[in-house]
Amino acid sequence: MKKVQWVMINICTFVLMALFIFLPMFKLYSPENAIVFEEKTVYGYHFLAGLIDETQILSSKVLGFVPLLMLLSIFAIDKLSKVEIGKDLINFLCLLLCFVYIISLPLTASNFLDQAYYGYLDFKIIWGWTVILIIVSLAMLYYLIVFIANYVKLKKQSVEQANQ
Repeated sequence: MKKVQWVMINICTFVLMALFIFLPMFKLYSPENAIVFEEKTVYGYHFLAGLIDETQILSSKVLGFVPLLMLLSIFAIDKLSKVEIGKDLINFLCLLLCFVYIISLPLTASNFLDQAYYGYLDFKIIWGWTVILIIVSLAMLYYLIVFIANYVKLKKQSVEQANQ
């Protein structure tokens, strides 16, 4: 179990970050040709750094850094804390926040549009968003199972100590 936990903390966390940054998540297009705009693929790093063509199309906001900060906190909290059950709960909550961010990104993505394009461009979900959502869901499920297993083990130990 310790090896699986090590893989989840040290490898899966950074794989999730890389997937969020480098997988194509959306197609940015002009619905009903409201303006002349060539369809562009939007990656996760566009939410972090913005998207500039001839003018700025997407601008970066602090909100774009939420999933990366949550994933980094999984790694940092694991290295800085010694309380197992607390780490598992925080890891689950961090992934839950990433899950909520990613699932709501199709609704909130228009907030990243520059004012000149707001209302004239729209986002269409593509395969990368689905892949990220599935992997974050699986990692979140893993941390939930680990948290419940550790909680049951802790309760069992406390009952045994109380009986002695």
